[in-house]
Amino acid sequence: MKTLFRVIMQRTKKSFLLLFGLLIMIHVGTKAQTTNDSLKSYIHQAAINNPLVQSTYNDYLAALQKLPQVGSLPDPQLTMGYFLSPMELIGGNQVADIKFMQMFPWFGQLKAAKDEASKMALAKYEQFRQTGFETAYQVKTAWYDLYRIDKEITLVENNLQFTHSLEQLALTNFGVASTGKEVSSNSAIQQIASGSSGSQSGGGMGSSGNNSSSQSSQSMNKPATGMGSSSNSGDLANVLKVKMAIRDLENQLAFLQDQKATQIIRFNSLLNRNAALPVMVPDTLDRALLPLKLTLGIDSIHKNNPMIRMFDAEQAAYAARKRMVTKMGYPMFGIGVDYSVIDKRAGNTSMMNGKDMIMPMLTLTLPIYRNKYKSMIKEAELNRLSASQAKQNAINDLQVQYSATLTSLNDAERRIILYKGQIDLAQRTVSLLITGFSTAGSQYDELLRMEQQLLDYRFQLVQAIVDQNSAVAMLVNLTAINEP
Repeated sequence: MKTLFRVIMQRTKKSFLLLFGLLIMIHVGTKAQTTNDSLKSYIHQAAINNPLVQSTYNDYLAALQKLPQVGSLPDPQLTMGYFLSPMELIGGNQVADIKFMQMFPWFGQLKAAKDEASKMALAKYEQFRQTGFETAYQVKTAWYDLYRIDKEITLVENNLQFTHSLEQLALTNFGVASTGKEVSSNSAIQQIASGSSGSQSGGGMGSSGNNSSSQSSQSMNKPATGMGSSSNSGDLANVLKVKMAIRDLENQLAFLQDQKATQIIRFNSLLNRNAALPVMVPDTLDRALLPLKLTLGIDSIHKNNPMIRMFDAEQAAYAARKRMVTKMGYPMFGIGVDYSVIDKRAGNTSMMNGKDMIMPMLTLTLPIYRNKYKSMIKEAELNRLSASQAKQNAINDLQVQYSATLTSLNDAERRIILYKGQIDLAQRTVSLLITGFSTAGSQYDELLRMEQQLLDYRFQLVQAIVDQNSAVAMLVNLTAINEP
């Protein structure tokens, strides 16, 4: 029996993490074939390699090792004595004495001890499951955050490209206003870089000598009204504003890239792999589907949540411990034998001369000091009560968390609909403003503001989709049910 148990444990040690990884894969519910760049594959890797999952798994294995310890009889006692001077007896000379004794606990004590150990091992197993599901949830949310950052980087890069186009348009308008004809963007940039302001005329813009002389003579014949005209000053302001917007976007892009590097390290740490390894995320993240069984959410929490089941196992363990310590208060009895080695004695005519003696023995303990047994029983009762109260507290917390997650899910669903509509309206508004700006050069501030607003709406839509997926992942984690 012990050999069979060792074989089972060895096989369990080699394969249980893999089996649990498969269980986690079923838990996330993805039916597509596994690929190295899929969320399903990442969760599988975390279930196998995450140090915390491995630690709780080894705690479970260690708890299983308690079963053969508490389920075994006490070690037998063997006592051997040798007489330096043989003891003279009627039947001869006793030269040695050998005693063997096996103690037996009260009926049912070992069974109760095994029940306690098995229930404690079950509690460790549920803790292991909880760690696995929590790790899977962390992998999901980290992956979703990485998708969000990656998407925001793409949006900022696209917006930066668009803003550079606005810059070229503003530079072109500024060149027309300052020279009366269209000039190149490079010429306008040199003009801005030379430090011209409203207190100067058009001179010193890096143009040819003839143009400088011509513009200088013109500026002497009219008052300095800022680049020669209010229109010229306004176009210069537009150029400066768009440059400010570009610098803000470049700074935002650099920050997002730093965030992405940190998030990749965090994600890889959950998988316990090289921090520099790349992480594949999709171009588009769809809204997660709600499992049909989530309609039984609260009931599923009571029934399937690993923390609740862990406290149930602890209560059963302490109930078994109470039975065990109660039986410890009953007598233990022992059965043994006393074997005396006797040599023949010269001149002894007894028929028993030289015959060894065998004496069966019975031993009984007397548990008369009752306070310690009463204290152990009370301890078991209080521990069971504590586990029951901890379970109720966990149920209350999980119900609140479940309700809050449903609220977050509903809010994310509404925000997805809202920002899709807002993005459509903002895009149409930007298109109209671009048309008006390209023809009349007006409403430039409003164009920049609306483009920033459009970028914010796109950010908010990405965040809403990530929040919706994270909320579904949390609901599945709380209820411990399989996804479709």
